[in-house]
Parts: sequence; structure tokens; C-alpha cells
Amino acid sequence: MPFELVAEYLNVSVAIVLILRLITRKLFAGHRVFGALIAFDLASSLAVLAMPWDRFGLDYRFAWLAIISVSCILYVWVVYAMLRTVMINHPGILKMSRRVSIVCFVIAGLLALGSAHIELAALNLQADSTNLAFWVEVSFVVERALCTASLALLALMLFFLLWFPVQVSRNVAGLSAGLLVYFAAKTVLIFGRDVWSPDSLRLVSAIIILISTGCLLFWAIYLTPTREYAQVRIGHSWKPADQERLMQQLEALNSALLRSRQSTRIPTL
Repeated sequence: MPFELVAEYLNVSVAIVLILRLITRKLFAGHRVFGALIAFDLASSLAVLAMPWDRFGLDYRFAWLAIISVSCILYVWVVYAMLRTVMINHPGILKMSRRVSIVCFVIAGLLALGSAHIELAALNLQADSTNLAFWVEVSFVVERALCTASLALLALMLFFLLWFPVQVSRNVAGLSAGLLVYFAAKTVLIFGRDVWSPDSLRLVSAIIILISTGCLLFWAIYLTPTREYAQVRIGHSWKPADQERLMQQLEALNSALLRSRQSTRIPTL
């Protein structure tokens, strides 16, 4: 059995364990967007592995386009869900963060369209609604852009948690760190498609699948009901004296953003 297929089966097995543990530990409802992302990845992997595409004369690319469309929506959704969870006690900063996220994803989409135009021209693929290869290439570029934007926003979120002593549950801290690695692995794989040879890409793909499996295993072990309620402050934990000052700065920023938001509202008659 090829190494990459072994890695894929291992990934599916660990994903099943993670989902079952989220359900049995009654954590799925509290992290339903994250759960939906993992469940959809699992379902799509099972469909790819179990469906005899060639036997039924089906073109896998149709299924792949559907999978990638839903995946891109989930990538954006999970970033928004994490932002809300981390900033729930700071509504002013949350509102600003959502606006920044929208700008980032819009810019990523525009860059994807520009990049797609260049890459399609290099591959001599013309814009044609009936050309399946054209849409597959476009979907690769869009997924790459959204994964990169999601990775950047998660990295900024983790930096925020490391700098400001925001209080979050240990489960949220573990989810944030794991998602950063998870999206980094996916982004490297997508970019590697244009860099490595097919043989090298298969090996790198298997390695990255194993890294993703490691993230799934970490979540399956780390996420517990106890850690759901145990609060932690990561930011400046190495300098406790600075934590109070930074929290005051954060509260001042949040209050200023709330005042700015209220002052810009149009009064009603």
C-alpha cells in the first residue's frame, strides 16, 4: 500500500476518534463550527477513499469542486468563530476584527482572481464554463488564497493572545494553536503543488497529512470538559507585572472603539 494512502487512512481513523470524543464529552455543540470543519473533512476523505469513481465512470473532479467549495466556506467560518470566541468580552475590538477579516478575505479573493488569470494564461486554459480543467485550476488558486488569509488571521489572533493577557478557556487556546498548524500544513501543500515534482509532491503530501493527523490527535487528547471551563491568560505570562498594564490598555482600546462606533451612528427621528 502506498505511503500516502496509509497516511490518509490514519488521518481518517484519528478524525473519527476526535469527533466521537467531542460528542461523548459534550463539546461538539460548544465548538460546532470547528466540529463541522473536521466532520466535513472526514466525510470528503471517506468519499474519496470509498467511492469507486472509475468503476462507475464518474469524474472525480466534479466531486472535488463541490468539496473545495464547501471547504472554503468552512475556512472562513471557523476563523470568524474563533475571533468571536477570543474577543467575546471585548465587543469593540471584535467589531474591528471582523472588519479587518472581511478586508483580508476580499483582498485574498481579488489576488486569487489576478493570480488565476496569470496561471491560466500560462497553462493555455481559456475561460470556459464547460471546461472542467479551467474550474479546477481556479479552485486551486482560490483555496490557496483563502487558506493563506485564514493562516494569517489565525497567526495574528495567536499573537494577540500571546501579547495581551486575554482570559480564554484552555480548550480555546489549544484549538487556536492547533488550527494555526492545521492551516499552515494545508497552505504548504497547496503552494507545493506549483513547486515540487509529482513524486516529491506525493511524499510531501503524505508528510503534511501526518502533520494534520497530529493536530487531530492533539485535539482528541487535549480537549476535555474540564479545560472547557478552566481559564488561562497566555499573554505576557512570563512578565506578570506587565499584565495589568496591558489589560488596561486593551480595555481603553475597546472602550474607544465602542465610543467611536456609537458616535458614527445616524440618529433616528
